[in-house]
Amino acid sequence: MSNFLELTFKQEVHRKYIHLTSSLFGFSILFFEKDILIPIFFMGTILIILVDILRYKSNKINLFIESLFNGVMRPFEREQITGATFLLIGVLITTILFDRVSASTGMFFMSFSDTAAAIIGVRFGKTKIWNDKTLEGSFAFLITSLIIVFMIPEIPLGLGIITAIIVTIVELLAVPKVNDNLLIPIVTATILSLGNIA
Repeated sequence: MSNFLELTFKQEVHRKYIHLTSSLFGFSILFFEKDILIPIFFMGTILIILVDILRYKSNKINLFIESLFNGVMRPFEREQITGATFLLIGVLITTILFDRVSASTGMFFMSFSDTAAAIIGVRFGKTKIWNDKTLEGSFAFLITSLIIVFMIPEIPLGLGIITAIIVTIVELLAVPKVNDNLLIPIVTATILSLGNIA
């Protein structure tokens, strides 16, 4: 994640508590059929896009949304699409395009690995690398991703390690305008799918 300094460490932790709940999407992809999940995810995505549109059109709605998420919204999200919208778009795309294991792994990387990177990066990050991201945060992302890979037996170990390394680099180099809630699950699922085909 970038722009860490826009939130305090306590605010970042609270934001990531919410972020961790997105792992439920990954678990649901593992345990439920696509024909059940896709309509639900589609409706959820449309709903949150509509909320974002209404935020732009109504100052009262915008203030209400900000009050609900007071302290965890990044300043730039007050003027742009929120991370939650990108998250649901990413969930929908990965569920439609990719197999169960690839899609769920992408969601777990986005939920657990990105959370670890943010919290460790903000609390212990000393070595700046790119766009306010730190070596410590990226290392936390990599280690968490590897743990996820080791816990999913359907992923070949070599492919999982390569995927974790590549996605860590992608997360590090991603520009702020490309939301990693969308980027991480799609890149993860793409690499795993292509690796399985090969």
